[in-house]
Amino acid sequence: MTQHTPGPWVANEHDWVESAAGGPIADVYEGSHQPPSTWDVKALSTRTANARLIAAAPDMLEALKLVWKNVRIEDAEAGMAVAKAIAKATGAA
Repeated sequence: MTQHTPGPWVANEHDWVESAAGGPIADVYEGSHQPPSTWDVKALSTRTANARLIAAAPDMLEALKLVWKNVRIEDAEAGMAVAKAIAKATGAA
């Protein structure tokens, strides 16, 4: 299984996601196929939110792994959600 680029990742001022060393991870768009010249304030806001979410992914994965390993999850639905998210992120899904 291929490993992802180690975190932390950051969303820069252009809404590109980069590794802490400055290597590219993702160029983020707002979810449509419209050319950038037609983007409005809402689209740019969505693009920034998407970049922040992607940049947080390595941190969220490590947090979920810690929860899975160290916390007794008594709610079955919550436990399945944690397990599914880890599997999706690691390619085990």
